[in-house]
Amino acid sequence: MAKSTLNPEALFKVKWHELRTELTEREDDSSCYDGLTRYWCRKAVFEVYWFAEKAEHTRCNLYLTEDLALVGFNVELSEQPNLEWKCKLAVAAIKDVTSNQLDLFSE
Repeated sequence: MAKSTLNPEALFKVKWHELRTELTEREDDSSCYDGLTRYWCRKAVFEVYWFAEKAEHTRCNLYLTEDLALVGFNVELSEQPNLEWKCKLAVAAIKDVTSNQLDLFSE
């Protein structure tokens, strides 16, 4: 039986949910943080590594790192996306997610 494949472009049209965020303050600079956020949809899990630095009292500037990984597919990707594509998906997921995993259990 042949495995089904997924066109990576389809991942721009799915609803992503925040699964988990891990945040660590940098030892060498208390105004910077390293982070990992895992997003999930029915097709994939997307790990987004980033760092943030304090810009104002309540704001931070967020920067993506090159360690972006698509994992946990039930089906294989029809092609392996490059870093530029992963960055676009990360920005889309970060901007579009308005709820986290716990919000799914509030009803």
